[in-house]
Amino acid sequence: MSNQKNQLPGWAIFPAALVLIIGILVGVYNKIFSKESTAIQYKEVAGVLKVEAKLDLVIPPRTNDAIAGGEKLYSQVCAACHGQDLKGGVGPNLIDNEWRNPPGKETHLFKLVWNGIPNGNPPMPAKGGRSDLTSEQIWQILYYISSKNKNIEKDAVPNQ
Repeated sequence: MSNQKNQLPGWAIFPAALVLIIGILVGVYNKIFSKESTAIQYKEVAGVLKVEAKLDLVIPPRTNDAIAGGEKLYSQVCAACHGQDLKGGVGPNLIDNEWRNPPGKETHLFKLVWNGIPNGNPPMPAKGGRSDLTSEQIWQILYYISSKNKNIEKDAVPNQ
């Protein structure tokens, strides 16, 4: 009689076994097919996942040479839409204080140029449509623009 008190009822064995089997299958599936580690999955669920950039981006120093190089690149890549004088055209004015995609910070503007604005009015292609444009060249263009627009927050690198 004391033997029966320690046993699970017959109806409880099936759900317990089912939960155990499902747990094992989920674990195996996550281990084999998941591209993320379990630690990342837990952090994502907990809302503490820190996203780190996977791009190898170079932020050059803000020098007169970088600004001059940016002016030349701007005229080749950006002027067709934003105007040679930066006052806009097809694309928006870059020397006023109105931002269609705020905030007016160099780091934010870099992201817009790097990724493009596909849903913009008008849309802007990533890197101004020049896939060969490097991160360093984009920074030079932004240094040139921010040298002409005192409203842009220079939050990338200090002047040198």
